[in-house]
Amino acid sequence: MSNHKQFQSDDICSDFNGRYQNEYRYLLVDPLKNVTFLNDLCVSNLKEIYGAENVTPVLRPDLRYSLESCPHLILLAVPGEVCSTAVINEVVRYGTYERGNIISAIFVGY
Repeated sequence: MSNHKQFQSDDICSDFNGRYQNEYRYLLVDPLKNVTFLNDLCVSNLKEIYGAENVTPVLRPDLRYSLESCPHLILLAVPGEVCSTAVINEVVRYGTYERGNIISAIFVGY
């Protein structure tokens, strides 16, 4: 089972740096999901890794009072740039640990 999950991670990384390399690549993180500060998926750590200018809160009417509670969109790579596989691997690993509870979405922008 762990080999299957690793294959998924490798497949995503391969797509992001191959087929989708000429697109913007993003990660959407829900900070309401408890993630330890030691984990790269913690919003404050993602700001350090990618720069605060590449981390944008996605406003939700029900969370308007608290930007820290809103989902955050992280720019992983711009067109032509290689996307770091470390965070993608951590998303897959953490999602596997959570037994399918989706905490993040990785997607390509057009």
